Amino acid sequence: MTDDLKAAPIDYRLVVAEASDAARLLPLVITFHDEDGHPLSAIGADAFERLCTDPALGFAVAIESGETLIGYAAVCFGMTSIEYGGRDAFLDDLYIIPAYRGRGSGRRIIDELVGMARSHGVKALHMEVQGANQRAYDLYTTLGFKDRGSRLMTKRLV
Repeated sequence: MTDDLKAAPIDYRLVVAEASDAARLLPLVITFHDEDGHPLSAIGADAFERLCTDPALGFAVAIESGETLIGYAAVCFGMTSIEYGGRDAFLDDLYIIPAYRGRGSGRRIIDELVGMARSHGVKALHMEVQGANQRAYDLYTTLGFKDRGSRLMTKRLV
């Protein structure tokens, strides 16, 4: 890819995933989790497939540029949050293949995902960013996400 092409803005569309899209998106889910340092387990793959099947759980989107699949995102609904006064959700995954990064699409995609979450009654959208990923952290803070100074802690129950 030439530098001129790499600098050009991406024309893309978000397509809400359905059950039939899970197999097409799963290779990107695996790649994202490998790149992020936490390989996708069979349980995680199953959870992604259920997300594509059951809209009560949230939604996944395919990110397409023309006929090319360039990424995906997953928004997983929580329950009613007392702190936020309603449903909350996690922007659990956002992945764009490397050749399409750095051209402003991440900012626009997140704005669209926020709008989609709002349309589902989400009052607060959370995300987790790896400590070493300063570029993503900087993007998310410019989009209004706040580091609350708390620590996300997890205990796996399976």
